[in-house]
Amino acid sequence: MRWLILLLVLDQMVKQWLMVGGRVIELNYGVAWGWGAGFDWLIVVLGLLWWVYKKFGWNWPTGMILAGGLSNLLDRVRWGGVVDYLNFFNLFSCNLADGLVVAGAVGLIYSLAYGSKSNIRG
Repeated sequence: MRWLILLLVLDQMVKQWLMVGGRVIELNYGVAWGWGAGFDWLIVVLGLLWWVYKKFGWNWPTGMILAGGLSNLLDRVRWGGVVDYLNFFNLFSCNLADGLVVAGAVGLIYSLAYGSKSNIRG
């Protein structure tokens, strides 16, 4: 799981570099695509991260979800919103942490659908 910590640190380093240089595409104050702006997501995110860990244990998909969620949570604490620096065809903006959460969710769904219970627990 060291590579997940490495990805979390890399995401935070890129965000720090962009914030200091003023090159951020978007500072997202909500959740997906800015929905829910103004709501205190700190408690919700911490609760969801804890639930994922307790429900599924420590494995690759949950590690990806936790790493991405923690990186975006750090953004909310440090910058007041999530720093998005990737833009896809002017449709939506995201970051590496968002990609980790999505990939982890896909992996978790795949494990639940096709894996054994021992694979899900890691």
